[in-house]
Amino acid sequence: MTTLRELKPTMPDGLTITPSAGALGAEVRGVSLGDIDDEMFAHLEGLLSERLVLFFPAQHLAPDQHRAFAARFGEMEIHPFIPKLDVDH
Repeated sequence: MTTLRELKPTMPDGLTITPSAGALGAEVRGVSLGDIDDEMFAHLEGLLSERLVLFFPAQHLAPDQHRAFAARFGEMEIHPFIPKLDVDH
């Protein structure tokens, strides 16, 4: 597992990570989740493994961008009780 301390020297420019509370959670700024490459995703995935919860304030994702980002983590679960936006979302 890559720790936050290990990621800092290779953290992309403009990315700001603020730990939330103790060993749990971090706020991540300076990234647009609708347009990330594999390298940035690897940084975020490592950070998620370490902090367990990530907050991305001020993200404005279109439904397709939201799905594409979520799908990078694996198969998505469609919750039967939450209304869908449309057939694909």
